[in-house]
Amino acid sequence: MAAVGRSLEIVARRAAEGDQPEEAGAVHQVDPELMQAVGEEFAARFADEAVDRVVTIESSGIAPAVMTALAMKKPMVILKKSKSSILQDGVLQTEVFSFTKNAPYQLTLKPQFVHPGERVLLIDDFLANGEAAFGGIRLLEQAGATVAGV
Repeated sequence: MAAVGRSLEIVARRAAEGDQPEEAGAVHQVDPELMQAVGEEFAARFADEAVDRVVTIESSGIAPAVMTALAMKKPMVILKKSKSSILQDGVLQTEVFSFTKNAPYQLTLKPQFVHPGERVLLIDDFLANGEAAFGGIRLLEQAGATVAGV
């Protein structure tokens, strides 16, 4: 698990340099070096799961998920938190309660991006009470995919 050591080294170096946000809710930057190490670690941990694609929930999950997909050499799909004007027909949706916003939203997947029988890895950035992850799992299973890991 060399990537874990690398991730912790990066976090420790950033803290020593004073490059940390004042509070957890104020994070509005991405550390690409750290995200690369995190992606490599997820790829290593799920290497034996025969993953077909990586899935994440917009928007903060995109950085770790894209680095995981890159390390695994797999495509990445983003679950939307609302139905967009260009995703009107043929979408799967499930209601999720947002811990951070204290309100419900519709998690949305266009099933053409996740195919029945595929094995997917769900990567997100934050786990408050698991609602977003459970919603993502519901959508992926509705699409006929198997969740290989979270």
